[in-house]
Amino acid sequence: MRVKIYDTDRAMAEAAAQEAGRELRRCIEAQGKATFLAATGKSQVRFLEALTQEAGVDWPKTTMYHLDEYISLPESVLTGASHQSGMARNGSSH
Repeated sequence: MRVKIYDTDRAMAEAAAQEAGRELRRCIEAQGKATFLAATGKSQVRFLEALTQEAGVDWPKTTMYHLDEYISLPESVLTGASHQSGMARNGSSH
């Protein structure tokens, strides 16, 4: 396993987004589509923002599933879906 250490959470998020973007482009090229799972929540906002800025990802050919557990959480916790609005702002419906 390779471990990478970054100076800031922003640098880590951008590096992770670049790697994810490369893999999404590779899958789309090979299979015509890409399905992926991404963690959600406040800690992932920077990653998701950086991911939506990745050049060359054909977002309509992607399906994203959110990894989160909402069972028994109050509605007030579920209203912070900033990652969804961020992806929508950047032209992605996934």
